[in-house]
Amino acid sequence: MSNAPLKRLVSCVRQPSAAHLPYVGLEHVGSGTGRLLTDSITEPIEAASALDFQAGDVLFGKLRPYLAKSFLAEVRGCCSSEFLVLRTKSQLEQRFLSYVVQSQPFTEWANATSDGAKMPRSDWEAIAAFDTWFPSCEGQREIADLLDAQTGLIDDLIDRKRRLIELLDERWQFELSATFASRDMQPFKRLLKERLAYGVLVPQPSGPDGVPMLRITDLASGSVDLGSVARIPSSQSSEYQRTVVRTRDIVVSVVGTLGRAMEIPPELDGCNLNRALARVQLRDEVPRSLIRFWFESQAFQAQAMRATDSDSAQRTLGLGDLQNFSVRIPSNPSSWTDISKYLSDRGELMNKAKACLGRQIDLLRIRRQALIAAAVTGQIQIPGAA
Repeated sequence: MSNAPLKRLVSCVRQPSAAHLPYVGLEHVGSGTGRLLTDSITEPIEAASALDFQAGDVLFGKLRPYLAKSFLAEVRGCCSSEFLVLRTKSQLEQRFLSYVVQSQPFTEWANATSDGAKMPRSDWEAIAAFDTWFPSCEGQREIADLLDAQTGLIDDLIDRKRRLIELLDERWQFELSATFASRDMQPFKRLLKERLAYGVLVPQPSGPDGVPMLRITDLASGSVDLGSVARIPSSQSSEYQRTVVRTRDIVVSVVGTLGRAMEIPPELDGCNLNRALARVQLRDEVPRSLIRFWFESQAFQAQAMRATDSDSAQRTLGLGDLQNFSVRIPSNPSSWTDISKYLSDRGELMNKAKACLGRQIDLLRIRRQALIAAAVTGQIQIPGAA
């Protein structure tokens, strides 16, 4: 067993690609997985800046190295020049190097030695100095065999849990489809108390004393951080008084991503909206969550796709079209609250299940990373590596 700078064990190859080879970009590699994304390699191309790699080379993404994008090549191909193509010398096994590059100590070193603030980039000179522990070649093979088996099990568990999340999403859409499949049809405009309104067309920047302006990205998590939200001058907010939102209003996205919605809580009362959002003010007897769920449903999406089918660039849902949409719910308003409560309870149950699966996936990733780091730094006792 010994330690050495990586440059004694590995060569960084920068061979321009002259052949017509399958291409791998950074976007084709999973973050922290050591794997290519499924069916991600593009058709053979000729790229002026592409680099050639051989089967057995280890590729590491030097742009934003904290993303830990790397993989062990199984076939010859070409790749983006944002990869370092690492080729082992006789003292180092290819699979062992692949796990070294995936390990947290290596990623931390690459990140700490990178240059640039917004787009940090590492380089071979810095990576080459990484202190690498390496046992005998037999020991390296035994460590790689162990990690192949253990990470394979972990990756399989992660894939299964992701599939469960997908199935929960499918089940939720089934619940929504069943709910909004009533024979009765309510024109959406009849559920409104006021006309729909777009947000601010061209926002003007403002300091911390300006009026908070909600954007489509603020709706993604369902909660808004007023400390980081965009702001506009109070004079401009007054100009767009029609989209100053009040508690219990619904805000829905109508540009690009259609139907992302949230109900305005008391702490967001008085905020304004940008152009991608619309304010929805419902009649008092209409449960807000019922319409919010409708915006999530395939019933809404189908109408939205038809209304924006002719858009050549970004889908933009006209408010006139939206007002003329149909909501399939019972004609008797007394049942709306029961339907809304049922969906709220089901949605909360499914969200808790998805959150639990998400935490399990996070723990499995931590376990995977800890196992790799311990194995490639000699902290796991393996007979052949001792």
